Amino acid sequence: MDPGDFIHRLKLANNFWIGRFANRGYSESAGIHIGDVKAADKAAEFINGFADKFKIDLGASPDSDLRWRALMYPAEGHRLGYVLGQQEAMKEHGAKAWKRILHPELSQSGPCVLCIADSAIVHPIEEDFVLLHPGDRCTVAETIAYFPTPPEAVAPGEKPEIEFPVPGRPTISDILQMLKDSVSELGRGIQHIVRRIRG
Repeated sequence: MDPGDFIHRLKLANNFWIGRFANRGYSESAGIHIGDVKAADKAAEFINGFADKFKIDLGASPDSDLRWRALMYPAEGHRLGYVLGQQEAMKEHGAKAWKRILHPELSQSGPCVLCIADSAIVHPIEEDFVLLHPGDRCTVAETIAYFPTPPEAVAPGEKPEIEFPVPGRPTISDILQMLKDSVSELGRGIQHIVRRIRG
């Protein structure tokens, strides 16, 4: 398959998956509206922003096994879409700020310096949560705290109103099931993606 066509179809599939993830995060956080959430578009735009570089690499190395790169899109999109949907719901419920809370006791390697530095910052609710690095292990040992007060009013050590875990990465079998679901809903045109990833 032509790399440009492959990436175009991959982006379409990403939009579908991430929309589902964002809606799930929104509904499981008691969002009050019906229909697709705005967070889905923001998450898809961020994740798809890496796909053009992937296209260049595919064109430069057509015989390389880059399946792991393709599998990263649903894995990272799952977490980001879910959390941004969650943030949208919490904003509706009056949250004014959020903070990354690390739990090093839940991880063997501990959090990285990027996540440690960010965990010291209380972000305004309008600022989206971001994955600081792809495939990171920090998210298995972190949560997001939401505060009902603006960032400047959150005192050091103040207990958050509510705290949610950041979802972990889906397994390979989960990802392949996502691909199958996408094929059935988007049509046979993206079956090439499944074949390319499964080899």
